[in-house]
Amino acid sequence: MALNLTNLRHKFRERRADRKRHLRLAKKTGKRGYRRAATRDARAMRKLRALIAKAIHARRGTLAGVRVVSTSSGRPHWGGAADVMGQFAAPFMQKRGLPKGSGKRTPQHNAEIGGSPTSDHLTTKLLTFARDFPTFAGEDDARALARAFGIATWQPNSYTTYDVVIDGWAFRIQILWGAGIGHGDHVHVGISLVGRA
Repeated sequence: MALNLTNLRHKFRERRADRKRHLRLAKKTGKRGYRRAATRDARAMRKLRALIAKAIHARRGTLAGVRVVSTSSGRPHWGGAADVMGQFAAPFMQKRGLPKGSGKRTPQHNAEIGGSPTSDHLTTKLLTFARDFPTFAGEDDARALARAFGIATWQPNSYTTYDVVIDGWAFRIQILWGAGIGHGDHVHVGISLVGRA
């Protein structure tokens, strides 16, 4: 049975509040019962901390483990898209042996290398982050990443985007691979903030 991190954190906050209240009452009344209750609360808090750590460890490396730190526009979060890329997509691809390639780039640099004028790579797209993963055999990697995002209908040589809910936020995901769309030498992963889920 999976540990519900939200419930564990809620229980921990409740126990901490109870402990503070019991300590306050022990000091005010001098009754040992309140002191014993505070001790029990402290033991429960230690157990909850251990369970929270276990739940966090179990989620690490999974989409459920992604924490959108901020949805502020531009650097460093790019609407939370950089958080999703850095915590999930890039590590996933690197575990499959694909190195990190091009990330955000200025419109001038984008034009110089022949990038699309509407590319997710552009620094002018403030709620979007994109990364290329160089490879000449990326179809299986792209398909695996799509499945990890919960996308079952991904196909190569397609510009289709998919909406995925991550940490309470809706993101639009685009995974490009295929010579037919000019992506035969890298897997492109674009992530854009849509809004609250």
